Formats: sequence, C-alpha cells, structure tokens
Amino acid sequence: MRPVDTRARRAVRDEVFRRDGYRCQRCGRGREELAQLGLQLEAHHVNNLPADHRPENLVTLCSDGACHPRGDHLGNTPKSSGLIFTYKLGDISD
Repeated sequence: MRPVDTRARRAVRDEVFRRDGYRCQRCGRGREELAQLGLQLEAHHVNNLPADHRPENLVTLCSDGACHPRGDHLGNTPKSSGLIFTYKLGDISD
C-alpha cells in the first residue's frame, strides 16, 4: 500500500475549501457559524472513493450529521447537483 502524502492532501482540501467559499455546500453555513456550533468543515469524496483526491471529486460539507452523511448520496459535483453557495473555511481534522 502506498503511503498518503498528508501535505498534498491538505493542499487539495484547502483548495476545495477556497473554491467552495469556505461554506458547507449542503447547509450554507460558514466557518464562524460552524465554530460557534462546535462543528467544522470537511472535504467529502463525491464518488465515495477515499483515495480519489482530485478537486472535482471533493465537496465542502460541515461535520453536522445532517450534512456530511447525506453528502454520501450527492452523486455528482456541487455545480452539477445545484448546490451552489459561497463559503468560508474553518480548521478541519482528518
């Protein structure tokens, strides 16, 4: 098994957060609001393949159980699924 390059993963994740305006693509909450709720932004793999770190396969979702688990069924990118918001980034844990 090939080792994961954590720096490269974080760079792609940060790129996706910037692209998505640092907001959850499901609920639209930004990092400040999420932090007040004890939540954070996460990069979700649209095709459910955790090794596929291409930006077009990632979407920004928050850690709220109503957002990230439901993201498992998005099936496509935010633009093609109609989920268009402007977002703000928060610290995330892997």
